[in-house]
Amino acid sequence: AHSKGTQGAKSLDPAGLHAHVRSFQGHPMRRTVLLIALLQAVAPSLSAPQSWILRSRHKAEADPHEVILPFQACRLRSPDACLDGVVPGTVLEAMLLNDSFGISRGASAKVEDLYFEDNLRRIVDVYDTGNAFYSFAYETKIACDLFRPSDTEETWLLWLTFQGINYRAELFVQNRHVGSMAGAFTTHRFLLPKDGLSEEEVNVRVEVTPPDFVGRVDGGQGGDHEIARNAATPQFSAGWDWIRGTPDRNTGIWDDIELRRTGCLTLSQIHTETLGISFESGRRLRSSGLPLDDVEDAPNEAVRSALVRYEALIQNHCGTQQSGRLHVTLSSEHGSHSFVFPISIVPESSEHRIQESIRFVDDPVLLWWPHTHGQAHLYTVDSDIFVAGAQAGPSDHFTHRLGVRVVQPYNVGAGASRSVGFCVNGVRVFLQGGNWIASDQLLRHSASRYRKEIHRNKAAGLNLIRVWAGGIAERHGFYAAADEAGMLVMQELFLTGDNNGRWGGSYEYPEDAELYLRAVHDTVGALRRHASLLFWCLGNEIGPASSSPKPAIRLGLSGIFAALDPNRYFVASSMYARGVEGDGRGAAAGISSQYTLKRPYALSPKDGPYGMLPLSEFWEPNPGLDALPERLASHPIPFQPEVGSASLPTYRGLQSFLGSQGLEQFPTANCTSAVHPLWQFHNYESFCSVEGTNTYDWVHAYAVTDGGNDTETFAFAAQLAQKQQYQALFEGFRSKALAPRTAVLLWKAQTPWPALRGFLYDHDLFSTGGFYGVMSALGSSPDRVSIQLRWDAEASAGQSWGIDVISLRPVRTLDGDKASWVSEYQVEISVVSIRGDLLMQNSSSVGGQFRAGSNPLPMRLPWIPCSASEKVGNSCVRLYRLILQQASADEAISRKDYWLGPPEDPTPDYSAIGRLRKQTPIPLDVRLLGAFRRTQGIEESFAVTVELSNHLASTSRGVAFGVILEAFWCGRQMSTISTDGYFYMLPNEARVLEVLIQHGGELSWGWTKDREATCRLEEGELMICVEGWNVPTSCATQRLSLLQSAPS
Repeated sequence: AHSKGTQGAKSLDPAGLHAHVRSFQGHPMRRTVLLIALLQAVAPSLSAPQSWILRSRHKAEADPHEVILPFQACRLRSPDACLDGVVPGTVLEAMLLNDSFGISRGASAKVEDLYFEDNLRRIVDVYDTGNAFYSFAYETKIACDLFRPSDTEETWLLWLTFQGINYRAELFVQNRHVGSMAGAFTTHRFLLPKDGLSEEEVNVRVEVTPPDFVGRVDGGQGGDHEIARNAATPQFSAGWDWIRGTPDRNTGIWDDIELRRTGCLTLSQIHTETLGISFESGRRLRSSGLPLDDVEDAPNEAVRSALVRYEALIQNHCGTQQSGRLHVTLSSEHGSHSFVFPISIVPESSEHRIQESIRFVDDPVLLWWPHTHGQAHLYTVDSDIFVAGAQAGPSDHFTHRLGVRVVQPYNVGAGASRSVGFCVNGVRVFLQGGNWIASDQLLRHSASRYRKEIHRNKAAGLNLIRVWAGGIAERHGFYAAADEAGMLVMQELFLTGDNNGRWGGSYEYPEDAELYLRAVHDTVGALRRHASLLFWCLGNEIGPASSSPKPAIRLGLSGIFAALDPNRYFVASSMYARGVEGDGRGAAAGISSQYTLKRPYALSPKDGPYGMLPLSEFWEPNPGLDALPERLASHPIPFQPEVGSASLPTYRGLQSFLGSQGLEQFPTANCTSAVHPLWQFHNYESFCSVEGTNTYDWVHAYAVTDGGNDTETFAFAAQLAQKQQYQALFEGFRSKALAPRTAVLLWKAQTPWPALRGFLYDHDLFSTGGFYGVMSALGSSPDRVSIQLRWDAEASAGQSWGIDVISLRPVRTLDGDKASWVSEYQVEISVVSIRGDLLMQNSSSVGGQFRAGSNPLPMRLPWIPCSASEKVGNSCVRLYRLILQQASADEAISRKDYWLGPPEDPTPDYSAIGRLRKQTPIPLDVRLLGAFRRTQGIEESFAVTVELSNHLASTSRGVAFGVILEAFWCGRQMSTISTDGYFYMLPNEARVLEVLIQHGGELSWGWTKDREATCRLEEGELMICVEGWNVPTSCATQRLSLLQSAPS
């Protein structure tokens, strides 16, 4: 079985295992062992080596004795030269775990100590030290039993595969050079030699060096841009405006290693993709890599059969001709389908490529859908190759998952605004997504962490993740989690306009075109089988087509995509201003000669903005993009790959990395003044916007400094500002969903380090107000009601706001754009004063023809001014609530809370809300109605149902504002996802919510390697607490031992 959740391994039967445990000579201090699993009857994937030591090549050159010293002696002689290692793990991660820089804050060193305050400054940078300082040899041992023939296997081979090493490496087995590696995103497989082995253990050594061009970190986008001279490495490792540079530039064995044993015949490059699906009526849909002018909508009926392309490369590594058969099995909850292909291959490294179209029938075929449109069904595909006459099991085996779905891109817009939209299974999908860099600055990752993060994106209502080009080519663990979650992915391929010529660096970067193309080849070949992968994009904001990419890369890309993934859409750039260029063959002029339809070089002519905006601005055609040329300004950009706003962790989140020094001083209301150096170091972005000649602060609008308030109040006000801003952002963009807008992607949804900008949840997976703002706008139901915050002063019914029902339900008809349905909705409207007085309440039935996208309702929402006695100074705030439900049902489909100031004022004064924090607190009653364990895949979670009531004391009757639920276990705050957050509760109101707490095995933070939990599931109590802007903390508890199991 693979370590850390990689795909491709068949589960091992414990009854057939021989465990060979070896501990390192002279290494008693650390109870690390090497566990190699042997299976008698089949050819398995084996447990990769788990115990590693790192030896500094720089120190070894200075003192050759350290090369041959046993580990313990070397450790005593020079602690910086010999380190306990972690694989996967970078050199810097190992040095931090060994406290090589003396920044540990506790009894045991943690990687997170790097992120505390400005400890990162104390780590020497490779630009200053030279590459030798971070050049290390990774060493481990493998039991020799694996190399010797057994009674049950006539011929067998042992393979070692490296999924990712940065940047160059040399592999040695028993001091014999086996091979070389280069590039962070290339895959390398080596056949390990078996001859001449006489000892019980075989030494494996991997000598790793940093990127050829590390560049200087100077705070800009990619530092001095030299990092882009390398063929393929994370460009953000040289720093960006949202992250500090990584001192070792992510040097090391950063991804999984697989130890695999096979017979003479091996399987590789296995790929399955859906070519088409057939409906009951016989109508068919076929996948396309070309953008279509006319999209064929699917009939509203079951799918009866699917046509799947299966591909595999079979190689013969022995000296005789090998004959046999390949067994392929597709299985699901409905049963299985088996296919057999005979093979015969001549001796010595000859290969045979299987390329077959497989049609299978199910009743019905289980389709893979993005989670906003249905269930993400997955088939299991087992591939086994058997050698004729062999008594053992398969010579090789591979398992992966297949999602049956048809994707068709289609053209939208015209001229410079020309872009693309996507149909999945015959349904137009509005892409509401977020940008992704990597799980961690040091490239730490795990299957559990990936599932937690992708689930957070899903819970917020996002259905697309853009893997940004300056980050990494994401791993199989990421894509496996996306496949399971029904999350679409846009994968970019390592080029940025910041460093590859457009704004910095050179169009000649990367210098080694051949190595860059190999990284693209390996990435495309590895990831193409994943259902979640929607399309490829070459780079972030690169251009123009005539220069980017350079000719040598352009020509190579043509062959790669034509050979490996011709049925998936490809575009060159996320953003370039000139739009359609060249002759239009392929996504970039000339990139793919088999494409003949004219289409854009880039997804968008302009992206951004990245700061706070007046709420009404989000209902403009292109929010915040005032400098667009006239030909673009009045037409919404269909595909917006980046739009962002300010963000800040909660106060507890700030405490975890700013420390007492950073918390002493929070940013003042003067947006131009300097902030505390620690806030600057963690890339603080202000909550200010400019209106004419005035600067407006969306946090200090809550009067957080009145009465000498502190950083905790500032951080809470920032959550309220984020909730309001991000809700308006997505509601405004969705108001033009599918007509003509096809996508909006937030910059960014997550952060690889504890930053003060750009995320919906922080590095420790704690949700912000922005997360709950996006959840409020998008939610889990396809139909959402919202206020059109674009003020209509000319409305016939007087000054008012419009009300919209946005629907993304998967409607499939034969009428194309006229896809619609008849429904009857009930809309409840209430307007309440900040003191809790009901000012207006209305309930209306709205029925008729509805369609996917925006459906304005025939009703208006007025502004109700404050009387002089209601105002707090000049501050007048009203609380608006909309509830949407089916007329025949009691349960709400959508609930939206707003707090709004006078609509003609783009800079509202929220000091009336600020005063609530200083008045008599409003206590809430919290009661646990049930708590259950849930299981989903390998993950478990707690689902806790909570009832909140705002009627504890008549003397404190009022609005409970900014209400948030939190969970604590074993004295630690847990990462949670609630039904809603930072909402308000009116007097005498009760509300039932669900709180989800994820964990994996033991409750822990996102990182299980160095933040282990201190007690197990069955111990202690789970405590659910409620607090708020003017709500004192109150809690209810549940013993974990009493939890019952419940379905997902």
